[in-house]
Amino acid sequence: MRGLAIVAVLLLSGCLATTSEELQQTKEPIRVPSARTPSAAIGCVARAYESSVGVTVATREGPQAGTWEATARTPGMGLYSVLYALATPADNGSTLEVWVSQSMGVDELLGKLRGC
Repeated sequence: MRGLAIVAVLLLSGCLATTSEELQQTKEPIRVPSARTPSAAIGCVARAYESSVGVTVATREGPQAGTWEATARTPGMGLYSVLYALATPADNGSTLEVWVSQSMGVDELLGKLRGC
């Protein structure tokens, strides 16, 4: 019971992630250019985050034609996302837009995206 109370406090304080839709509505995305196609760029993001302990990443085609998306979640937290990424086609590859919860800093995020 005490563990549930701690999770509730963290959720209310914004320390834990929300759904991917809430991340997009409440956070500013970090935009990163990529020389890769959208599917390859999202695959790179997925591999980078799957190497993080305790994170599960799902990828799929995005909401618009030619786009791909990835959602990273912590197992056991249901729909609570720690990261949502969208790759859209660009002239020389793609553009990654990444929304991240407060549980991960920008420097850590950019470090994981190097090479994507």
